[in-house]
Amino acid sequence: MSHPANSQPLPPNTPDLSAAPAEAELDRAALNALTNRALEPQVYFGRGLELSDADRSQLKLVAASAETILEPSYNDPDWAAFQALAQEGGDKGVLLSFTSHNGTNIPTWCVDGGQEAAVKKIRTDAGKAAIEVPSKVYNLFHWTNTVKAVNEYAAASNETLHGRAAKALGRDLQQLAHLIGKPDNNQQ
Repeated sequence: MSHPANSQPLPPNTPDLSAAPAEAELDRAALNALTNRALEPQVYFGRGLELSDADRSQLKLVAASAETILEPSYNDPDWAAFQALAQEGGDKGVLLSFTSHNGTNIPTWCVDGGQEAAVKKIRTDAGKAAIEVPSKVYNLFHWTNTVKAVNEYAAASNETLHGRAAKALGRDLQQLAHLIGKPDNNQQ
């Protein structure tokens, strides 16, 4: 969506009801250019990359497009069971992880148990508390965290981002492009 130069940005979490469907507004060339810049070696925010208002608008649009695809999955009973266990573990302080599974936005306390797994509490081989989930929940958790991360980049000022590596933004945009471009949008 294009805004006149003198218009004020919408507050966070405010839907813009005048917008056409987000997919019609995505500028794939601009997103590809931003993704490629972010993935270049030695590119940091403030040194090689600054997010413009247009970039932030595109980040919000790509996140909204992905969220539209994901939204129906949030009604899945397995997702609700996972959310309840994650809340319980978080409240108790037992679900701790400073690392993510390789190539994902999923903390290591969430374990993909395969297609037929039930949502349940487990202990990892290292004896740490974790939650085993079916692949559909694991994937939904990844996509949800990726959308959240892109929205955080869109909301953060260039001053806040200054000095941070841009590679994670590039990776997240690549992954959301994959999700949005899937013919069946099955998140698997």
